[in-house]
Amino acid sequence: GASGISAEDLNTAVAYGVNKVNVNTDFQQAFTAKIKEVYAEKPELYDPRKYCGPGRDAITEKVKEKIKILGSNDKAW
Repeated sequence: GASGISAEDLNTAVAYGVNKVNVNTDFQQAFTAKIKEVYAEKPELYDPRKYCGPGRDAITEKVKEKIKILGSNDKAW
């Protein structure tokens, strides 16, 4: 039943000056959802490299999404 912070709530928080936000729940959910998807398609998998790689890719996409939502894209220091 866990859920992450909505994009709308993140935008509101940033507008009020919040500069530290925990978003790990969203990353865990993305990873788990991708692993479930891989297993649904190939239940015979046993090699962690075959499902952890796609799970990491799902987290990478979620990180990119959060960076944009928080207005931090193109702001590397």
